[in-house]
This record gives sequence, C-alpha cells and structure tokens, in this order.
Amino acid sequence: MKDEELKTKDERQEPRTDEEIQKSKRDYGLGIYGSKKRISVKLLDAFIVLLLLVIILLMLFYSRSEGFTVSFDTGIPGIELEDQSVRYGEKVAEPEEPLLPGYSFDGWYLENGYHWDFETDTVGSDTVLYARFSLDPESSSGA
Repeated sequence: MKDEELKTKDERQEPRTDEEIQKSKRDYGLGIYGSKKRISVKLLDAFIVLLLLVIILLMLFYSRSEGFTVSFDTGIPGIELEDQSVRYGEKVAEPEEPLLPGYSFDGWYLENGYHWDFETDTVGSDTVLYARFSLDPESSSGA
C-alpha cells in the first residue's frame, strides 16, 4: 500500500494512446504570447466570434449614425444658422456670412482661436464654430 501511495498521479494512470494525445493537441492551443498555459480551442473560437460580433455591431451603429453636429454661433442676437450633421472625416458646408452693421466678417473660428478652413478641415467630433468680426474702418470713419 505504501508503494502505491508513493506513486505519482501520472504513474497510476494508464499510458495514453497516440489517438488520445492527438485529440488533446487538437482541442487545446498554447496561450497568448507563448504562455505555457493551455487554452481550449473552443474557448478561443468563442472569443473570436464574440469579437467579430462586436465589430459588426459597431460598424452598423456608425453607418446608421447621423454623425457629428456642427453648430454656428454668430454672436448676434436673433441671427441663428442651422446646425449641420456631418460624419467623421467629412467637410462642413460653408454657411452664408452673417452680417453685422459696422463690422466686417473675418471668418469662422474654433473656441481655441483656430481659423476653420472649409476647403480642408474635416470633422472629428461635435463642433461649434464661432463667427469673428472686426470693426470696419470705412463705416467707423463715416460716423
């Protein structure tokens, strides 16, 4: 009895056949980054299918999404321009210039002072463009 207790678990088991060894290799794969842990291939397959489903759902969501909202703040009470819905990476259609008596329109700017170029700049998030005006020297000299 003592001899049997001293035997390891592997020694007590019957030797595996070649077919069992091949099945074991087929059902398990090495872990990520060469880890010595063996991971079930079925588990890895399920993980891959789940990842693909998430990617497909995200693609569907973004393809049906209206995109980002671009708002225009003229700073002039009573003059409001219509917001635009623009998808990621697309250009904004330039609105008509707002008119403010005694001032000339300098362009559309972001809050940080960046001048928006409608020919090259694209949208990457919800954006507010602010109208910038400067005092018109012709109208102020005549007053």
